[in-house]
Amino acid sequence: MAGGARAHRPRDSLTTLQESFAFSQQIENLWGEADCAWRLAHTRLELGHYGEAIRLARQGVKQALMVGIPTMVVLALSTWGTIQRTVMALESARETLLEVLAESTEQGLTGFADWALAELCALHALAGDWGQAHVYARQTLQSRGDEPLLPMGLTGWYEIEALLRGGDNDLARAEVERLGGIVGNNKRYRLPLLRSLAVLAQWDGDTDQAITQLQAAAALAQEIGLPGEEWSLLGTLGALYADQGDQAKAQQAWKASAAIILRLAKTIDEEDLRAGFLAADPVRSILEISEVV
Repeated sequence: MAGGARAHRPRDSLTTLQESFAFSQQIENLWGEADCAWRLAHTRLELGHYGEAIRLARQGVKQALMVGIPTMVVLALSTWGTIQRTVMALESARETLLEVLAESTEQGLTGFADWALAELCALHALAGDWGQAHVYARQTLQSRGDEPLLPMGLTGWYEIEALLRGGDNDLARAEVERLGGIVGNNKRYRLPLLRSLAVLAQWDGDTDQAITQLQAAAALAQEIGLPGEEWSLLGTLGALYADQGDQAKAQQAWKASAAIILRLAKTIDEEDLRAGFLAADPVRSILEISEVV
C-alpha cells in the first residue's frame, strides 16, 4: 500500500503527511483531511507517538464515515484496529476489525480483508489463543491468493507461528519464502520477514539462528525508528538469551525493552488505555522480569 503508513522512512512521511493534513484543513477539504488522518495516525503509531495516533485514528474514522467512501472507511477502521491492538486493547481491537470484515463484505470490496485478518491473527496470538490465530492465519493467506504483492498487514510472524502450531508447516514455510521473494529493498517489510525467519529457526530448534535474525531485526527497528517493534523484539531476544543460560544478556535486553515500554506508555494520554497497555500480559511480564516494577 502506498503512502506514509507503509513507507520505510516514517519520519520523512510524517512531515509530508502533516503538511497535506494542514493544507486540507485550511481549504476545508474533508475528503483530504480524512484520508490524511488515518495515514498520519499510522505513521504516528510507527514512530511511537501513541496518544497522537489514537486521537488521529478516531478523527479519521469519524471523518471517513462522513465522507462515505467505503474504501476509506475500511482503511480508517483498519488503522484504528491496529492501534487498539498495539496498545493492547485487544477486545476493542477485535470488535473494530470484525467491523472491517463486515464492511468489506457488505460493500463487496476485494483485497481489503488482508489487513484486518492479519491483525485478528496477531491479537489472538497475543492473547494466547493460538487455535483462533491459526484460523485467521489461514484466512489471511486465502485472502492474498497467489498475487505477488506485499501484504497490507505488518505482523506476519504471528501468522507463521500460528500456522506452525496448527500443523501447517509447509504453508508457513511457503509464505516466508513468498515474502522473501517480494520484499526487495523495503526495510519496513524486511522486519516481519526477519521475525518470521526467526520463528522458523526457533521452531526447528536453531536458537542461534533465531537470535541472529532477531538481532538484525532489532537493529533495523532502531535504524528506522520503530520503538513499538523494538521493545517486543528485545523482549523475545531476552527470552532466547535466558534459554541459552546467558542471564546477563537476557537482563540487558529486558531492561532495554522495559525502558522503551515505559517511554511509549507516557505518550498515551488516556489513563485507562495507558493502564491497560501496562497491565497486558506481554508488557507486564517484561516489566516484572526486568525488575522495573
